[in-house]
Amino acid sequence: MLNRVRARGTRPWLVALLFAAALVPFGATNASAVTSAQCDARVNDTPAKLLPCIKSADLWNHMQNFQAIADAHPSPVDGMPSRNSGEPGYKASVDYVAAAMEAAGYNVAIQEYTFTYLAYKSPPTWSEVSPSPRSFALSTDWNPGESSGTAVAELQPVGGIILPPTPTPSSSSGCSLSDFANV
Repeated sequence: MLNRVRARGTRPWLVALLFAAALVPFGATNASAVTSAQCDARVNDTPAKLLPCIKSADLWNHMQNFQAIADAHPSPVDGMPSRNSGEPGYKASVDYVAAAMEAAGYNVAIQEYTFTYLAYKSPPTWSEVSPSPRSFALSTDWNPGESSGTAVAELQPVGGIILPPTPTPSSSSGCSLSDFANV
């Protein structure tokens, strides 16, 4: 098979045909460009009819409106702009889409659905008590994961370590080579 392909070589008419075929869609696209008025006056019920009616400037305006909705509805957890399901920005986005569709002549029905939604009742906090007390900033120093319920952890020293350390520590808490002499 490889020998047959090599024997044929490139044919000049094939290159010309491919070049001509590549030019046809551009001419056809320009000839079939439709105006906004034509799009509004016809039923755009197929992709072939709908696609020429989609304008990038219109899409950009919708994206900017969605960002404005997110900016106006910060997440209760981290204060960042949000349109997450279950949060006020999501509902505002649904209302925006419904209004746009109704303005375009569609009959809109919003269907409710149930989904699992986990959220914090207040922003979670995390801090260090010892040896240097400090608080960690949410979304800067750490991000919470999914959680439910309550967790309490107590420090359980191992091998005679005394915490907090005394003025004359009895252990270097695994920070020196001598702590691993028997390993």
